[in-house]
Amino acid sequence: MNLSNTYQPAGLGMSRDYFNKNLIPDAPVVQEQIYTAASALFHFHGISLIYVTKGTGKIIINEQTCLCKPGAVLALSYHHIARIVPDDELSILQCQISLNTFFYMLANPCCEQMNLGMEEQPVFTELLSPEKEQIENLFGELKKALSKKSAFHNNIAILILLELLARIDREAERLCS
Repeated sequence: MNLSNTYQPAGLGMSRDYFNKNLIPDAPVVQEQIYTAASALFHFHGISLIYVTKGTGKIIINEQTCLCKPGAVLALSYHHIARIVPDDELSILQCQISLNTFFYMLANPCCEQMNLGMEEQPVFTELLSPEKEQIENLFGELKKALSKKSAFHNNIAILILLELLARIDREAERLCS
């Protein structure tokens, strides 16, 4: 019996051909925003990373208030509803990652050892000085990588996103312990 023409499905997560295309399903969006007045309620259908660069204020997430100052960072899953309320002027860097891209990152073979997931509660932490500069640099590098449309820069963007998520998670765990 010749099996060469028989369809042999790969096990769940075993097919790696998709990753050879070097494509991010939906490009993440990185933007700097300045708030001088309270925002409307918002939520993003994916993962949203928010990093406070200047000013003070609060971010209300699902009726829970997080006081923000430079160095505060939040990771919100798709089921969180938020509102930004600045004290005077609040400047943030925001990265929005679609669920397609997030799941792509989790399924990528180089990420098999990472323990990332969507948290029920928002992840909130305040970074210390050396970590603040590193996070700002990662946001800048991510924005630069996403501005270039190539397979190489897509791979760089995925690695930077993974680094951002890992650092935020590590710092949040450090504060909890």
